[in-house]
Amino acid sequence: MTYEPKTKRPSSMGDISSTIGGGLSALAQVAGVANDPYAQELVCRIRQVVGVETGTTVPPCTATPITVGSPAGLRKPVLGMRSYVWAEQNKPWSYPTVIAVAIGVPFLLGYLTGRK
Repeated sequence: MTYEPKTKRPSSMGDISSTIGGGLSALAQVAGVANDPYAQELVCRIRQVVGVETGTTVPPCTATPITVGSPAGLRKPVLGMRSYVWAEQNKPWSYPTVIAVAIGVPFLLGYLTGRK
């Protein structure tokens, strides 16, 4: 008894159509990113992160309002980059303050609710 695979080999037309489909989907994603209102700020924030890491100065970025929708999903990375750049620019006191607030607020809420 011989073994014969049940999967068919893709035809050359299938390879071409999948390549064209993949290219069109990549093009649609790039077009979606280009139309996103956060795209320009993302580029500026990337420059700021590089500037923070290398020690060079970069001009400030104009912030897009948080209420604006992001069709390509760039809002979350931009908000994270904003926070990182702010923390690195205010380095001596920013990290201890954020840690103290993150730990202190739940303890304060627990104390206030448990006191009654």
